[in-house]
Amino acid sequence: MPAEFMSSYARILFSLLGPDMPELHKYTQQHSTASKKDKPSPDSILSPDQIQEAYSHPSSIVQQSLKTIATIQNALNASGAKLDTIANQRGDIESILTELHVLDNPAEDTLAELHQQLLTLRESEKSIGAIRDKLKQELGNIDNLLLQQSQEWIQHREKFFDQLATQLATNNIVLTDAEKAELRRGSATILSIQEKLKTLEKLQIELSDKVTDFAIIAHDAVVADLSRTLQKVDNKNVRGIIKKLSVIDDENKASSKLKSDHAKQYEQVIDTVKQLEMQIGQTPVLSPDKLQLLNQIEKQAKADLIKAEEPTPDAGSS
Repeated sequence: MPAEFMSSYARILFSLLGPDMPELHKYTQQHSTASKKDKPSPDSILSPDQIQEAYSHPSSIVQQSLKTIATIQNALNASGAKLDTIANQRGDIESILTELHVLDNPAEDTLAELHQQLLTLRESEKSIGAIRDKLKQELGNIDNLLLQQSQEWIQHREKFFDQLATQLATNNIVLTDAEKAELRRGSATILSIQEKLKTLEKLQIELSDKVTDFAIIAHDAVVADLSRTLQKVDNKNVRGIIKKLSVIDDENKASSKLKSDHAKQYEQVIDTVKQLEMQIGQTPVLSPDKLQLLNQIEKQAKADLIKAEEPTPDAGSS
């Protein structure tokens, strides 16, 4: 079970967006090992280890949501940069208009050109603002999607935990209520799963390199029951029971499909966001030609202003 490692960018995103995305914050708390003995509150700050642990959970929900959030944030960054460009260009035009209005009889066509450029920039600014609103709405949608997917994951696991208990009972492994509860607790965090894996390895129970977390939990349940009933705990005995449990492969297939379905839902959001980001790129600002013309108008306005301020020669002087 190779660990998944978050990028520093993803950590920063989580710390910035977590308070505004309560389901993301809550889900991370539920699927990470609390760093304090006290019950975590909705406002508690999550440690990097807790975020990493939830990110690596077999459901892949936090991993997928953060990937999508990063895409949205990139689009928001692009929109912010475009707004900065618009603000700078508007400022330049307004400054030139101020200089021109000081002059007597500025060229009407020049004024008309500048006002048209201002109008274009204002429309672009309005368009970018609308796109930013849509992007922020998508962030909220991610929180709702995460809640929906987490519920689906719980329902999926409950179904197969029940099947696991039934198949174990068929093979004379009758779990106690405490052992059934441990199935749920043991799958809540990647750390608890890793601890069970280490215990199985110490007992020299053979496991596949691609062993799933559900298979680890099943092995652990068998070992727990054999130990409780004072039966021999060795690789042959444990593997003999595990081979009779079709639920492990069934769960793996169902889990892969569920995660694939979840990933497709996030990809739909990403596609929408990329289209919005494309619109940001296509939103017009002043072209290089317009900027060059603006520079020429500014130079001419300053030259005319200096000329207008020069003292007029005395008509009576010779």
